[in-house]
Amino acid sequence: MLANQFIQAADLYGPSPALKLKGFEYTYNTLKQNATAIALQILEREDKTHNVVAVWGSPSLAAYAGIPGILMASCAYVPMNPRFPTERNLFVYERSGAEILVLGPEDFEEVNRLFTDYPRKPLLIFSGNDTLPEGLANSGFKYLSARPSEKNDIPGITSRISDMAYLMFTSGSTGIPKGVPVSNGNVLAYLDNLATIMNFSPSDRFSQTFDLTFDLSVHDLFACWLSGACLCIPDERYSLTMAKYLRKEKISVWFSVPSLAVLMQKMRLLKENAFPDLRYSLFCGEPLLLETATVWALAAPASKLFNLYGPTETTIAISAYHFNPAEGHSKSRNGILSIGKIFPGHLTGFGSREEDKILNISGPQVVNGYFNDEKAANDSFSCVDGLTWYNTGDRVEKDADGDMFFLGRNDHEIKISGYRVNILEIEHAIREKCGKNAVAIPLRNDDETVKEIVAFIEDPLNQVKEEELRHALTLKLPWYMIPASFRKLEKFPLNQNLKIDRKKLEIICFS
Repeated sequence: MLANQFIQAADLYGPSPALKLKGFEYTYNTLKQNATAIALQILEREDKTHNVVAVWGSPSLAAYAGIPGILMASCAYVPMNPRFPTERNLFVYERSGAEILVLGPEDFEEVNRLFTDYPRKPLLIFSGNDTLPEGLANSGFKYLSARPSEKNDIPGITSRISDMAYLMFTSGSTGIPKGVPVSNGNVLAYLDNLATIMNFSPSDRFSQTFDLTFDLSVHDLFACWLSGACLCIPDERYSLTMAKYLRKEKISVWFSVPSLAVLMQKMRLLKENAFPDLRYSLFCGEPLLLETATVWALAAPASKLFNLYGPTETTIAISAYHFNPAEGHSKSRNGILSIGKIFPGHLTGFGSREEDKILNISGPQVVNGYFNDEKAANDSFSCVDGLTWYNTGDRVEKDADGDMFFLGRNDHEIKISGYRVNILEIEHAIREKCGKNAVAIPLRNDDETVKEIVAFIEDPLNQVKEEELRHALTLKLPWYMIPASFRKLEKFPLNQNLKIDRKKLEIICFS
């Protein structure tokens, strides 16, 4: 079990640094003590029916101890993002069925505002030694304090390999985000596959560039901690100077979306030998350009660079390509680096028509469906001869060596700033907020990555006020899903099938 492996690692590497956060280093002993205290508070509840526990995803000791603590209590965690709008966070809380929220005392004001008008308030479990917030007793919350103790120990972990470890919500085509329940077995299969191509050590220092609501963060947490390494969380002041942070903290394992590397390249921060301490450079979440990989490889000459690929439904990543410019060649299509070979133990298949090239995957990293959403699951998952197959919706082709190449999405889902977004969800939100028909069009860079979204609104009487609409959307959608601009049309163009002609709207974008 994932929790068992965390406990074994914490016991083995006890006095070593496990977490660097806000200038402080916390040892494995400290992390385990805080996690154990949280687990005990969850387990001591009279109501034992809870399976999912929420964690407030701020950069805090409470969040990073809360995740293993929730797992140690034989529960799954669902992260809530302080940067997300109220409506989105409340949806995650309600849909997940969570009744408990783990947080730090410093998070109380934000959480209190979130649940001010919400009738079903969670039980708050505060982690840490800090004094509880003033006014908590009159806030309407029930709460417990999880204070760490060296004597604390938890009873046997009762989770099974098939039990859910975490629940992540992705964009949904109906305007309703889909919950992806990832099991302990899914995560352990990923970590086992990772270990066959990468050799992390206790002396490593891992970056974390992802929010805890981004499933790639799970790699950072457990690939790091099960190796006895230290996870380094950058402060906000390093958001535009990540290269400086990377050097200052002597990061040896880097993991980010490619767009962050592109930004560093544009800021001329990827100078030759800029990152001599890097042993591994990992990228995932978006297409990785050959040009970007080449420049990064020069900046980190001692680093092994891997391009990873995998939808949330296939647990973090399910294929990898080792880019080694010293070999004198690399595999790419349209300037985009190969996503490599599928991990061992998995099967791949493609759409019924050769021209579809839609990748389908089955194997131990593939989840069994969506959380309490049978309709959405039936659209993306199928069972053949007892095997669960996931239709990724990604157009992929293989070469003679079995290396794969990403050709783009087949549906309305896109990647922007590393996040997977379904443009139909954006359209649904616009229609809901302004009462008009809407179409969202992604504008792409030359490398096919999405640079921004343009929203078209069918508004013949010019009734929609852009500023009011934009404000309303910020209360519902994360920042990366807000259109960069809005264009109003008297009537949408239709194609021969009397459907909205999206291609004509794309042309209008450039007119």
